[in-house]
Amino acid sequence: VGGEQYATDAAVEKLRTIHDAGAPGQWFVLSAADPLNLIGILTDTAKLPATHKNGFILRDGEVIATKEASQVEFTGESDLYLQAEMRRALLLGRRDELYQQRIKGPA
Repeated sequence: VGGEQYATDAAVEKLRTIHDAGAPGQWFVLSAADPLNLIGILTDTAKLPATHKNGFILRDGEVIATKEASQVEFTGESDLYLQAEMRRALLLGRRDELYQQRIKGPA
């Protein structure tokens, strides 16, 4: 058990608020060691080992990409640009805002 049963009411409420306020298509990079790693527990897929070198991406509440032992796999369809951005984020362990600004240009 990875600790998911210890989530406080305040944490659950905060996650619900983020979910309700979030823009569709927004995605987040998380470490597989994060307590939100319920891959293989709440899903029909294999578990993602909870180590700091593994990670996954959540988009609209669903896992769309995983990284295990430097291998990135996508579970859903997305365009090649988005996949490249997500692959880079998983390998870095975070989204690189400066890189995104250089690629997309000024808003």
